[in-house]
Amino acid sequence: MSRRTPHPGFTLVETMISTVLAGGLLVAALSTVGAARLGQYQLSNTCRGMALAQSLWAEMAPLAYVDPNGTGSLGLETGESLSTRAELNDVDDYDGLDLDPVTDCNGTTLEAFADWNVTVSVAYADLSDPSTDASSDTGLKRVTIEALYQDKTWATLVVLKSEAEL
Repeated sequence: MSRRTPHPGFTLVETMISTVLAGGLLVAALSTVGAARLGQYQLSNTCRGMALAQSLWAEMAPLAYVDPNGTGSLGLETGESLSTRAELNDVDDYDGLDLDPVTDCNGTTLEAFADWNVTVSVAYADLSDPSTDASSDTGLKRVTIEALYQDKTWATLVVLKSEAEL
């Protein structure tokens, strides 16, 4: 009677189990890499958007609370234009600004932000709750700057400007 000698190697079942396990590990690894890359993309856009918003606020911050010529309404006064922001003289002149494409204060397009746009709104703020609009001037204005990339808001900067000089 002849005896079968065992042959070293994998059986078909062992090979199938190994393949399934390796495939599962590969899927898990790719999912992790994909999630990390998405997080990196979102963080990058948030940082770029906030940098744009802060840059525009840096342009606005030194300006007066009200127009030096004495008009007390929000928005542009006679002779002012949003096309060249270098001539604007108070923060509420920026109300309604929509930079699409994004430009510097002289109107030069910033090519690095080709798919971005920035919007600004200025409103009178209630002194007891600055997040609420007031119907008239309370001595406090709320400036909201939004940075959008491909029509999605990535950063919002809200700043309060007071008529009190420091």
